[in-house]
Amino acid sequence: MKMVSVIVPIYNAACYLESCIDSIINNTYRNLQIILIDDGSTDSSAAICDKFAASDSRIVVIHQRNSGLVAARNAGIGAASGDYISFVDADDQIAPEFYAKMVAAIESKDADIAACEYRNKLEDISLNQSSKLCNSAVLQTFEEQLSVLTCAPSIRSITWTGPYVWNKLYKSDRITELFKKECLMCEDLRFNYDYIKSSNKMVVVMEGLYFYRLHDGSITGVYRKKKSSSANGVANAKLWAYIAQNAEGISKTLHNYLQARAAYTAHGALWRVYLFGEEEIYSDFVKEAKRIIYAASSLLCHDRETYGVHVRCAVWSCAHVFVIWKMIVKCSSLLSR
Repeated sequence: MKMVSVIVPIYNAACYLESCIDSIINNTYRNLQIILIDDGSTDSSAAICDKFAASDSRIVVIHQRNSGLVAARNAGIGAASGDYISFVDADDQIAPEFYAKMVAAIESKDADIAACEYRNKLEDISLNQSSKLCNSAVLQTFEEQLSVLTCAPSIRSITWTGPYVWNKLYKSDRITELFKKECLMCEDLRFNYDYIKSSNKMVVVMEGLYFYRLHDGSITGVYRKKKSSSANGVANAKLWAYIAQNAEGISKTLHNYLQARAAYTAHGALWRVYLFGEEEIYSDFVKEAKRIIYAASSLLCHDRETYGVHVRCAVWSCAHVFVIWKMIVKCSSLLSR
């Protein structure tokens, strides 16, 4: 039985941390290395970690100065010794058969990465105790795997696993790129994008095995609140533009979708920049965002399945009647004060 290293970044997550760790240690797959990264928490999270470590030899606790989600996950990767690596957010929970089914999927299909579906309600995650491999989909090309990560229209009828790392299982010897510090948002997408560039096969388990808790104090939300809204938006826009420009060997359909997403995120970031009067701070980005939006606005406007009419109108106006669009943003700024 191969070992799975489970990396849990923790920052002020005391409210949900015990239920998270309980769901991991009670998994039916027993060969786990559980790495708890206490990223400078100021609540009782550190004490909770130490309490669990004292009663379970599989648990390793790393206490570090607050350095952010990316640094915490990278520290976990550095400490991992398992054949596989998994990430769990400190306020979430996993199904009892999470690792049994994910390991079975990745090994039976000889895949490099396994993913599963997730749920936003605890009662909706699978409590099926059977270790029998459930329905799965195998994706062999880079385009198919990228479509899964970016939720492209071509894949939505098959599965919706998203760009996240917490519902994935990775081969540790396949991880060649760590999480990028410059990715203030969508750091999961960039990590996964780098990973699948050398992945020969992805298997998706068609079962909700991961419970993603929605609340204002979520682990990713807490980290992002430390950064300005504009900074997050700009980082997100730059990442989508990077993927649209660098993804090779994909169809024109997927490329157009990625360009439209780049325009969509650039528009959202540009809106924040003007809303908060930060044009001078992000002057270089403003120029690049305008170029991206103008170049791909027509692609976005034709994608009615993904974008609502208000989004299509907003992006089109930004591309073609920028002066009026800017006046609308300024008016919004005044009304929000």
